[in-house]
Amino acid sequence: MLQWLYTKTKGAAHMLEFSEARSAADYAAIENLARPIWHECFADIISGAQIDYMLERFLTADVMQQYAHNGYRFWLVTENGDAVGFMSMHAEERRMFLSKVYLLASHRGKGHGRRMLAFADECTRDAGLEAVYLTVNRGNTRAIEVYLRCGYEIIAEQQADIGNGFVMDDYVMERRLPV
Repeated sequence: MLQWLYTKTKGAAHMLEFSEARSAADYAAIENLARPIWHECFADIISGAQIDYMLERFLTADVMQQYAHNGYRFWLVTENGDAVGFMSMHAEERRMFLSKVYLLASHRGKGHGRRMLAFADECTRDAGLEAVYLTVNRGNTRAIEVYLRCGYEIIAEQQADIGNGFVMDDYVMERRLPV
């Protein structure tokens, strides 16, 4: 478990912790966070049916454990013991794929997203890789703005047919790490 101590604007110290998922209970905790986050985050971007389909396809505890067997790593993010978000990454040949980075709405605007992206940078450096990249729905302007402010650039657009008549319409964004 990694712990990052930081201070919020009002001066109270808060601990943001990144705990790698290792057990069925860890993956279940991430699955339980994913549902409310995705329904809030994507409600104005994609249909409820697509949200539910994607949750079942990508974010059930069983599916995440299968991804973990293929080299994906998942982290539960907590603040003072309360689960507030989750992340997933996969090391590739030269870059780190930041597959998931999600935070409860009640914890946005506190610098947590920036700290989660900094954690991704740290994991990327530790793996000896030179860049972090992610995909983001082109309609998710709030997330795109955060990524741009944190040094990510749009490097491509992609559409992926994910089945059941649903398509992911994304930007690919990348942040090259300083040498």
